[in-house]
Amino acid sequence: KELKRRYQKGKTVGRIFEEKGLDKSNIARYLCFAYLIFAKNGEEVSFVQRAKGMAVAPDCISTPGSTPNPKFSEEGFNFKEYCKRHVNDELREEFKIDPSEFMVRGLSLLDDRDSMPFCAIEVETPLSTQDLAQRIYGDKQAIKEHPVLYGTSPEAITPVIERFPVYSSTAYLLDRIRK
Repeated sequence: KELKRRYQKGKTVGRIFEEKGLDKSNIARYLCFAYLIFAKNGEEVSFVQRAKGMAVAPDCISTPGSTPNPKFSEEGFNFKEYCKRHVNDELREEFKIDPSEFMVRGLSLLDDRDSMPFCAIEVETPLSTQDLAQRIYGDKQAIKEHPVLYGTSPEAITPVIERFPVYSSTAYLLDRIRK
């Protein structure tokens, strides 16, 4: 709560560093997960419109994401099992997708030097973007993070990147996948 009072609502860490004249290389870096959702068994690519007050990728088209917080120091900790549980929990929370309704079809590790390193998790589901939107309709927490869902064919990735405000890391990832 103390930090919330010290910084103006809606400001990103990057913006605060700029205002204070600090070098972005001093930002603590942590690994995030970005979920690239291939809906309708890969016939659609789903995106979200990130809410204006989000710390990462505010007010633009991007992917949903999460920040894992593994407890490496716990005895018997298993990173693979932790990640599986984290992804399952996040997709259930964000889109009401049951683990039996999706599969992870690929991972890409990217080091975005302007923001943070992230693991892009390619998720394939038989559900359509419309199905996902219907599942979270009225869910205040989901709407608070991403008020709009978009779906398009994979062939339309280039026009989406060129015509709309797509988060730079998302655009880069989509361009790599398109190729």
